[in-house]
Amino acid sequence: MLSLPQVLHEAQRHSVTEIAIEPGQPVTFHGEQGALVLGDPLDEGEISDALTQVLAPDQMADLAVASMVEFHLEGYAEWDLVAETGVEGVAIRGRIRDGSTPEEYGVPLDLPPLRHFDELTSELPRASVTMPMQAKEPGETRWDINAIDGVVMQEVPRAPSGAIEDPTLRPTTGERPPLSVFDDPYDDSDLSEDEGIIDFALVGRNAPTADLPGVDPSLVSTAPRVRAPEPRGTRPTMRGDDTLAMHIDSLTPGTVVYLAGVGAGPRLLEHFEAGYEVIDDGSWATVTTRPLAEIPMGQAYLVRLEDPSRCLSWLLRRLEEGGCVVMETRARTAAGARRLLLGAEATPHVVGWLDAHRQLWLHADGRAWLLEPLGTGPSRRS
Repeated sequence: MLSLPQVLHEAQRHSVTEIAIEPGQPVTFHGEQGALVLGDPLDEGEISDALTQVLAPDQMADLAVASMVEFHLEGYAEWDLVAETGVEGVAIRGRIRDGSTPEEYGVPLDLPPLRHFDELTSELPRASVTMPMQAKEPGETRWDINAIDGVVMQEVPRAPSGAIEDPTLRPTTGERPPLSVFDDPYDDSDLSEDEGIIDFALVGRNAPTADLPGVDPSLVSTAPRVRAPEPRGTRPTMRGDDTLAMHIDSLTPGTVVYLAGVGAGPRLLEHFEAGYEVIDDGSWATVTTRPLAEIPMGQAYLVRLEDPSRCLSWLLRRLEEGGCVVMETRARTAAGARRLLLGAEATPHVVGWLDAHRQLWLHADGRAWLLEPLGTGPSRRS
């Protein structure tokens, strides 16, 4: 799905100053390096959907009446954009404002001002011991890389694993990152429970040869019985940069989440304490026909159906019991995902029943997952 903020972000990454978005053409960048293209050719519907995300209703009305509307967007830089209606559809052109291109990405530091130095009254700090600094020539060893007998060694590219990579996560490698001065080189937090542990109490000790004394049967009935605590399930470790899993606490009882894209649901719901169950073409008939006594309370349901409306009434009953529903969808908009869940035969009573619950739209925007309310139903249910 076309996203204007994402297009502007890519434009700034490539240091371009102008963009052009036209029907039947890919996104075009213009800068000092010439013209660059991004993605595949776009149709008029994709461009209109992208404008709907950033323009207010009155601006969309001006575009329909006057065939042109001017607007601007702000990110790392400020952009002036114009949307015009032509013969082939709506076209968007934009130019970055002068002087708004940042030198570097990131948040500026708020540092205190430097104290004024007066050579007559101020004194320079002096070190307690002065050591002469001598330049040291680097020595050649057999461990030198990329400089063996004048032959330049090229890095071998890492073979792909075949797994689907989420663009919102930073890439990881099998190598351990270099240690800083604050790291413990003997930290064994990365080892499993059976690695790196030596029981010194067993070193040099022979196995017992004598039999242990038996227990008096008369004392067994009087001995206190202690029951071991039931094991508690724990959430898997959450990556600090996983902007999808960070929204797990928003899944309050009775919440419906429309998840844009197929395949990301397990990474979100693996952190749900009550657990979750998948409803797909192979399991929906079994899951939705169980007796009431066998249906767990308060768990989440991951819906992966081409027609999710066939189990809508069953899902609404689970929402009333405090469960959560996450529906993976290929719909381009939140309203479209809601229509897919309602189906073509939903009655006004069913529509009102669904809208009585909290509904959220979870989608990827550039390098992060965003969670937005649908605007129907309560903002938060307890």
